[in-house]
Amino acid sequence: MLEVHSTLDFLIDDPLYRTERPYIFTPAGGVMVDSSHPTLNTVRLADVPVTLSDIRDAAGFTLGTAGFEKTDHTTRIDLKRVQDVDVRDQYREETAAVLKQYLKAEHVYYYNVKTRKNVVFDPEEKVDLLDRLAPELAALGIHDFLMTGSQIHEAGYRFRVVNTWRPLLPVIEDRPLAFCAFRSIDPADMVVADRIFPHETFELYFVKHNPSQRWHWLSKQRQSELILMLMDSQAGGARFCPHGSFVNPLAGPDSPPRESVETRSIVIGKCVQ
Repeated sequence: MLEVHSTLDFLIDDPLYRTERPYIFTPAGGVMVDSSHPTLNTVRLADVPVTLSDIRDAAGFTLGTAGFEKTDHTTRIDLKRVQDVDVRDQYREETAAVLKQYLKAEHVYYYNVKTRKNVVFDPEEKVDLLDRLAPELAALGIHDFLMTGSQIHEAGYRFRVVNTWRPLLPVIEDRPLAFCAFRSIDPADMVVADRIFPHETFELYFVKHNPSQRWHWLSKQRQSELILMLMDSQAGGARFCPHGSFVNPLAGPDSPPRESVETRSIVIGKCVQ
């Protein structure tokens, strides 16, 4: 199994978080900033060296055991136009249909889709934070989504929040995605934080480093390869999947900047006995 050595940006073990929840607040009329000047408020990150194992030729990494898996899927959508509202809606509907069939679900409800580009924006450039189609930078910090409120395990139903991630390029080498095997995570290393925008607020986890964590990636991920990650209400298998991007030491100097598209959906099905 191919291994690479890089760093991931983890939440530091700040005593502040024992009494105060960390948060990220981006005000209306905020300025787009690059990763060297992040607007993170009380979320404090630090790069930690890690070893990442490639899952390209490995077996046994499934949603139920690891919290993530790769599946082959060639989209019928013109991803060159994914910034268009109608094309993004088509991609959302296609992904929901894929998840419904692949996971044998009764219902799939999309609630988020976004694109990311690993580029340096002009720090003086004003951005419209209400524009849900605007591309974002690669996400800062190892993180995971959080299942709360009505998304609970009840009445014999199983609720899964499933994140899909694929390149917008034919092959991606710059800033690929890292994901952590569920059974190597200590829940105490996951700290709840608030992500605050002018139009909405949601909760997520940031992750502290622990030497027991086992990190993975998919080398030379193609556009026809979809990574699935989940948050699961049902006990007995993998429940979540911390993830984030990293600097790939194998990426050549001519590798195009990473561009990707991701979706988040609530997948509802009957509990597995």
